Amino acid sequence: MSGVLFARRISIKVIFVAFFFYAIAYNVIGTLVTDVMETTGMDLSHVGFLMSAIQVGILIAICSSMLFLRRFSRTAIIRTGMLFIVIGLFMILLLPYEWSLYLAFIVFGFGGFCMDSGSNSYLSSSPDSDSRRNVPLIHFVYSTGALLSGYIMIPFRHLSWRIGYAAFGFAMLIVLISSFAGSAQQEDGKSRRGESKPVPIRSIVSNPSFIALTISLMLYMTAQQIGSNWYPYYIETTFKASDAIAAAAMMSFWIGIAAMRFLSSILLSKGLSPILLSAIGLAISGIGQVLAALSGNTAMALVFIAISGFAAGANIPCYIVEVSSWYPGNTFFVSTLYLLSGTIGRMVMQPIAAFAVDRIGPGSMLLLFSSFLFVGALLTLYVMLRRKRSRL
Repeated sequence: MSGVLFARRISIKVIFVAFFFYAIAYNVIGTLVTDVMETTGMDLSHVGFLMSAIQVGILIAICSSMLFLRRFSRTAIIRTGMLFIVIGLFMILLLPYEWSLYLAFIVFGFGGFCMDSGSNSYLSSSPDSDSRRNVPLIHFVYSTGALLSGYIMIPFRHLSWRIGYAAFGFAMLIVLISSFAGSAQQEDGKSRRGESKPVPIRSIVSNPSFIALTISLMLYMTAQQIGSNWYPYYIETTFKASDAIAAAAMMSFWIGIAAMRFLSSILLSKGLSPILLSAIGLAISGIGQVLAALSGNTAMALVFIAISGFAAGANIPCYIVEVSSWYPGNTFFVSTLYLLSGTIGRMVMQPIAAFAVDRIGPGSMLLLFSSFLFVGALLTLYVMLRRKRSRL
């Protein structure tokens, strides 16, 4: 019996550390575009497909969750994710071929889904309100890893970017091993007993507010990832910036996101509406991205990039917290849908973004994708008005 309890518990500290290293490995590709092209012979379109390979892995994991992952405990799903992340990152180092890079990123994406969805479900399903407030905080930790990724990778750019990925894989392996340590007294059976009964999926996906909010999230996650991947390239090529300044573009973006995610955990605990926070944030974020693309110098571009990141930084945790409150018995489904919506947008749009960068330039591409943020703001406003009307 004690073995079962031991296998079913996991420390929130472990989740925080795992998200930190996962964020570094996920987002660092944006600062490595020129290195990847030089060492592999890929062009911009191939790099765009490489970025989409992660989304393919996430889609495979989503399909797997419908078949067998949902039968696992949440902690088992989290640990499965860590394991596949480790395998994917070591494959980048050990398999030198171009096709193997796509495969490695697919494996990495599979692991990322498991860890991300499992962790969000694990926290949002807890009857303890303090645990639910950790949802914005794990995304804050993710943001912290993302904003540091460009600088952490700088030494490896001159050594080998493949070795850098393997180093993050080794760090995640240590986290995975440490996740089995500690007392067996805490286990998620307690939280499961306090869960509400799940609502039929058909009634969820037929809810117009749910559909609109999920599409808004998809548009935001697409714009966010495109910005994260292409801001460094925009700064590097437009302003002929050094490695450090190009990395500062990603750092500015994620500093903004991290600051808002930390602040949102406080604002949500004070009773601020997650939908209102999302609607205002998306609109301001779109304006920030437009101004970043139109900036005439590096300093102003970095400022507007930070503003764009900050304004809508709480959008993902706000979605999870809001929709989980509508359907408290369907937290794993909500976490899966959040990743599915972002995955579809990113997988389809990453190659398009790379094509646009090649044809019209990175600045014009950013202007194009700022429209996603404005449309997302309108959809979120629609949900807010619809729910306000239903309470009258």
